[in-house]
Amino acid sequence: MTSSGYVLPDHVMCQRTGDAMVLLDTQKGQYFELNDTACAAFLNLLEGKTLTGAAERLVEEFDVTEAQALKDVETLLEDLLTSGLVCQAADQAE
Repeated sequence: MTSSGYVLPDHVMCQRTGDAMVLLDTQKGQYFELNDTACAAFLNLLEGKTLTGAAERLVEEFDVTEAQALKDVETLLEDLLTSGLVCQAADQAE
């Protein structure tokens, strides 16, 4: 997966709930909750960080190894893309 930046599609709303976050897919009527580490990774990706950059931030903020952080960020991004909760910025512009 390459990183050209990620954005929320128009049909997804998000709301912080303390350290966590809730995402609402208004098309499907489903919501998803991200725990504190997933929320941090998600926000870093939306800010334009690469997978490696987001993982490095997790290592700084949480008690996790670099290898585990990278694996977790990759898995999270894959799940978010597959679920349609984020898309690549270039895809959104089309």
